[in-house]
Amino acid sequence: MYLVPHARYRSKAGYALVRQSKNIPDDDVMEIAGLRLTTPLRTAADLLRRKHRPHALAAADALAFARIVETGILCAYISTLHHLPGLPQAQELAPRVSHLAESPGESWQRCRILDAGFPRPTLQLAVVDSYGVERRLDMAYEQFRVASEYDGREFHTARTDRDSDEARRTDLGTRLGWRFSIGTYERIFGTSTSFEDELGSFLRQTPLPRTWH
Repeated sequence: MYLVPHARYRSKAGYALVRQSKNIPDDDVMEIAGLRLTTPLRTAADLLRRKHRPHALAAADALAFARIVETGILCAYISTLHHLPGLPQAQELAPRVSHLAESPGESWQRCRILDAGFPRPTLQLAVVDSYGVERRLDMAYEQFRVASEYDGREFHTARTDRDSDEARRTDLGTRLGWRFSIGTYERIFGTSTSFEDELGSFLRQTPLPRTWH
């Protein structure tokens, strides 16, 4: 996050919010090639407190995935902050940050799952299919044999991709009893609660009402 006098900028990715502030202590600022930036911890904290909940978690997950921040250290750092806008959200979301989320969609979906009041799922659970191939389930509740996966538009819209997904899930369902609640952008965002209603029926739990769209 660059510190630019009297200016505010947003990157094309929508993640880098830049603004001059007298509230940023020197310990939260670093310099690379002559550019002054906030440290990775401060950047992650600012993303968690300022962005829309699902996008905030996705941004912090991306930093964790890149091994730029570590969840425990991030939580400890955020606990030292005071009187900043959006800090309660950052304090709530920081323990959810994981280096195992492999796409923004998985982060959005996990945010929806946890905000619905469901237990924290295991991420990237390894299972073996009928051919002896190890497969990973995006989010799983092994004790219930319930998996929740995110089908993004880029890798899950082509006919071959859909056929492959269906074959894999049918195999795991028939042989091992797994049930799948699949998320898409349309199911995770918006006002319809079909996604969490379906997942809740598998987990035998009633979801909390949606608080974000």
